[in-house]
Amino acid sequence: STEKAIKEVNSLFEKTPLEKGYIFQISKDLENYKKKYTVLWASFVLSIIGIFLLFLALIENFKAIILTLIIPVSLAFPLLIKAFFRLPWESGDLVGMVIVSGLAVNNGIYLFESDKSDIIIKILDKGRVIIVTSISSMMGCVPLFFSAAEGFVKSLTFFVFWGIGGSLFISLFLFPLIFWNPSTTVREK
Repeated sequence: STEKAIKEVNSLFEKTPLEKGYIFQISKDLENYKKKYTVLWASFVLSIIGIFLLFLALIENFKAIILTLIIPVSLAFPLLIKAFFRLPWESGDLVGMVIVSGLAVNNGIYLFESDKSDIIIKILDKGRVIIVTSISSMMGCVPLFFSAAEGFVKSLTFFVFWGIGGSLFISLFLFPLIFWNPSTTVREK
């Protein structure tokens, strides 16, 4: 974290002898990173709250909670990959989280807008749209990921790619487990 890095640098500076009247000072840019991360985290949380309130107003039942839960579950994919490979956090990751919070719910919206009553039939009805939009969005990230140098753009595209992939997985495999009702499937056939 930036705060940890500043503390380490300050501790190294304290051990370094200087002539009388001189001091080491951390750049204001480093201190401003903490403020920027706080703003990014706040915007991420506010985007999730805003999406939840919008769904709650439009759907008016518990499905709004399920649709909103697709966001953190979708973010679990890139977070787990970063943790497994011990990749550092960057500002692009947080911006990617904000972007994915809006994109990840699209697959759930496609499913719930279907007029079919059973989730399996809904997936058969909207599955093609979900797969095409997810894969095209993911493929749009690939050129940016491979052409970008390490840094903001690379971490942003990494997060968007895997976040949308997580949303695709959840929509096609996790939603059916949550909402499947065998009695309605038999009747619709």
